[in-house]
Amino acid sequence: GIRFSDIYNYIKEKPNKNDLRIKYGLPLDRRIIFAPTSLLVNETINMLDSLIFSIKDKQKEYFLIIKFHPASNSKYFAKKIGHFLGSNWDSKSYCFITQSINTYDYIILSDLSIFLGGSMAIEALSLGERPLVYLPRNNFSHNPISDYLDSVHYAFDRNSMKKEINSLNSQHKSSNHLQVVNDMFNDLNEKPYDKFINKI
Repeated sequence: GIRFSDIYNYIKEKPNKNDLRIKYGLPLDRRIIFAPTSLLVNETINMLDSLIFSIKDKQKEYFLIIKFHPASNSKYFAKKIGHFLGSNWDSKSYCFITQSINTYDYIILSDLSIFLGGSMAIEALSLGERPLVYLPRNNFSHNPISDYLDSVHYAFDRNSMKKEINSLNSQHKSSNHLQVVNDMFNDLNEKPYDKFINKI
């Protein structure tokens, strides 16, 4: 679940993007995309296929960080996703993360975070970042973020992904992330969470 007190405390001392990249040994001269997997490897590969279709001509500009879901079989995911990437993406332009990480750090240090639903899209909005949510159209209506399409980038196939990636140069911070947080978690008006709502 979303830990709003953690987000509130994190924002108070929000770190610098380049400082975080140096801390984790990540490139300073690339556009970094943070892409946590879902529990379904085929769903994840479908997202990566659309992403690579969108940026393959500019591969040298990007670095992919693929974080395995904590409940997934990381060895199986690494084998399947590694096999897919082997013929589609430079092995020096991505990394797998299997261990627990500070997700907020990786959202902040990245130029774009791509989520397959779940609570992390809301966490990114709460941090003032505008994520990309990738979900097939037949699944999207069941996701709570569907009511806030103007707050996120949204893609569902190769062409829509390419359109969103091409728009990144004009990407702006979400202007109504407070509305998303308040609408979804309007029971969090008591201390300490009211402080978080007022500060972000």
